[in-house]
Amino acid sequence: MKNFSKLSGNLTRACRRQAQVPLLLIAIVTIIGFSMIACDDGSDKGGGKGGNGAVITVDELPEFPSGSTPAGTKTNAEKILAELRETGIIDSIRREIWEADEEFGNDSGNYSFSNKTFGSVKVSASLSSNETNTGGYKTLSDNRKARNKLENAIDELYDADSIDWTEIERLETEMDKLYEARNDIQFAVGNKSSGTWNHNFKGELTTAKTEGNVTVAQGSTYESKSNENWNDTVSKAGKFMLLRYNSTYYYKEHTMEAWTITTFSGSVKVILDATYEYNFTCKNASYDDEDDAGTEIATRKLSGSLKVYGSNNALLIDHQIKDMASYDVAYYMISYDPYTLNTADAIPLTNNNKVTGTISSEDLVALYSINVTAGTKYHIWWDDVDTSYDDYMNVMVRGYNNDGNVFFNMDADWDLDWVNYHSFTAASTGKVYIMVYPNYNNEEDSGSFAIAYNTTGSKPAFSVSFTSPSGANSGSLRNITDSVGIPKKFTQRFR
Repeated sequence: MKNFSKLSGNLTRACRRQAQVPLLLIAIVTIIGFSMIACDDGSDKGGGKGGNGAVITVDELPEFPSGSTPAGTKTNAEKILAELRETGIIDSIRREIWEADEEFGNDSGNYSFSNKTFGSVKVSASLSSNETNTGGYKTLSDNRKARNKLENAIDELYDADSIDWTEIERLETEMDKLYEARNDIQFAVGNKSSGTWNHNFKGELTTAKTEGNVTVAQGSTYESKSNENWNDTVSKAGKFMLLRYNSTYYYKEHTMEAWTITTFSGSVKVILDATYEYNFTCKNASYDDEDDAGTEIATRKLSGSLKVYGSNNALLIDHQIKDMASYDVAYYMISYDPYTLNTADAIPLTNNNKVTGTISSEDLVALYSINVTAGTKYHIWWDDVDTSYDDYMNVMVRGYNNDGNVFFNMDADWDLDWVNYHSFTAASTGKVYIMVYPNYNNEEDSGSFAIAYNTTGSKPAFSVSFTSPSGANSGSLRNITDSVGIPKKFTQRFR
């Protein structure tokens, strides 16, 4: 989970142990408008007025490089962003900042440092935590710390130039023993686990950075502020997998990215200001993933914007963040994209007819087209075939307007055989294109999938999923404000 959360750009170190935080694992299931990526030309010079208010304005970004040509229109800006997505430069800068946080931080749960240089960035960060555990939770906490230590050691072995498979196997055996010991921990009624976690960090480019034909200006920044708190109380005594507990959990993250970018086609300034809040409560819940006892309620809220400025700091693109899907589009707009759209390869989809296909991690994608009518709402359903958590293809789905712009981009595969859903309303009559592709973080996987759409909004009578999951979309045990259903595996704390 650690590596995946880093690539997602959203889950901070604070959340690695909290699997129920679906942010940006996340690219989950939400409803967005067909013209989400449609943007207005304008001259707004305010900067990134998102859910938390701006912490930076466009005038505070690094100036356009001397001799460059700032974008004059939305079309110019979109072309520059398309060239940006051909490189992984923003992703690599983010990664440098995260790695600096890990390099100069520590595992004690509390640290603070300022202006530490790491590669091409200088980073300031702080982490403060406070956790109180009683009874079985105290034993569980020690067990979890030991597992985290082993996990970090295994990660380091995998990152080594020469992989020591014998040592990895030994450590994984120790990990298995700790999981077995965890399951035997006895909990009494009233045992509690509560705590808070606050993590802030900011990185700034100390020199201009170039990759391919794209340069990010010196002084560009990335900043994240997050906090969480939780409280678990055992309501029925038992061993770890047999107890019942009540829980409350809250998580909030505010991310600010401010980049001045130059490509062959010109220069733009970009401000991504995104806020995510997640509330979760459960009663009479179980840590056993196969046990559906208890009730769970989760709500989340996303807000903010991605703004792109051109000549004279005129606002050319104003993409509002209202839900997870619109966040995913914002993140896509300034991140590396290994896939290209070739409309000649598109296979037509027809209303309420399921199709199946196969994809792999080796850039093999499936592309479909839908003939849409202005004002009509379309509902898309898809799923992949999962055989185990260690061997499956993580299917992602993306929608393109007829002009080639992405209007949704989602990774909604939370659980094995979980039906995924998205809807949009067509802004104009014509075609849209639906791409099914693998998460490029998967290295050697391949898998099958099914996809269908309709205009009624009802789950198709046939099973889109290859196996129909118990309780899927029923709402009997789970309720989330902007998704079809929240899978149980991701609404329980990772213990």
